[in-house]
Amino acid sequence: TAYGLSVITADTILSYTGGEALTDNSILDIFADSRGRVHISTYPEPGLTVFHGPDTFEKSSQEEIIRDMIETGPGEVWYATQGNGILIEDHGKKRKLGYMEGLTDETVLSLMEDRESRIWCGTFSEGLLIYENGSFRKLPIDRANIPVLAMNMVEDSRGRVWIRTFEDGVWLFDGGDFSHITVSNNLVHNHVVEIFEDSYGSVWMATLGGVSKYGRVIFEVYDMDTGLPEDHVTSVFLDSRGRIWFGTFGHLLYKQHNNIFMMDQRNGFPEQDTPFSFAEDKRHQIYIGTNQELLRYNGRSIVEVEREDPASAENSYNDNLNSLLYTSDGQLWCASDSGIIILGDDKVSYIRQEDGLIHFQVNDL
Repeated sequence: TAYGLSVITADTILSYTGGEALTDNSILDIFADSRGRVHISTYPEPGLTVFHGPDTFEKSSQEEIIRDMIETGPGEVWYATQGNGILIEDHGKKRKLGYMEGLTDETVLSLMEDRESRIWCGTFSEGLLIYENGSFRKLPIDRANIPVLAMNMVEDSRGRVWIRTFEDGVWLFDGGDFSHITVSNNLVHNHVVEIFEDSYGSVWMATLGGVSKYGRVIFEVYDMDTGLPEDHVTSVFLDSRGRIWFGTFGHLLYKQHNNIFMMDQRNGFPEQDTPFSFAEDKRHQIYIGTNQELLRYNGRSIVEVEREDPASAENSYNDNLNSLLYTSDGQLWCASDSGIIILGDDKVSYIRQEDGLIHFQVNDL
């Protein structure tokens, strides 16, 4: 949450705030490595906490904020910092990559390791660099001498790298050349919030003005002109059957193959609901968390998930369901503006601030 961290185990809730396990209450990034450790960076007071278990941790203050974290090998974690270069922790041994090691900008925004074990580094003033064979080299993708601000990088199944920028569209590296994708060549909006690849190898870009899909050689655009009821997409979800679900203000729809299906009151979707989150269970049922209730699509119609006691306000879903998580043991966890709701074994349970949750508003799980 914005007020600290809660760790929920089978029999207890552990909550941590700044000054205890955390350097500050606000959490910027969370990363779990292959050894089961959870790394948490905080801001505006920069810090790093590494949890070895729910109640075992190491806290350290940092010179600068840690903006991104990746694991490049078992136990080797790289930290991108905002002014102190790249910090590397490898089984207890620590080292730094900075100016002395050839990193020409120590404000690092993002990191990614590609399939060839090269480390891509997005920096603030020097654009995009690659670390390979012990040295850095700058990639020639600056536009009009303005460095590319790589906020996030995604490598697809074909080895292409998609670079999400700060309100300047997307850069694509196809193994030989870079191309700049913006509104001038079919990107529906330059502010891209998410990039993901579907099971057919198409790359989807959710933006503030709709969704763009890059298939084999062409772009497809989904906005109000092509079937979306609203340009502002509130949520996107890819299910196991290859359907792409979209939430917009007051609307729910999905795309399958070349068709768009609108889910409205005839299908059971409430007229005033806005989808914020999705999850899928083992029976391929789709759960939709909205601004005021939890819904389930069973393949035929949408129904409201029944409350344990419909007459009790204590057991209502009448607030934002910000995130949904379906766990391996068959439970559905719902992060809401009033705590956590857990559905499983034909019962509903609640975790709220009075139970030990650090704050009633939970944004993610």
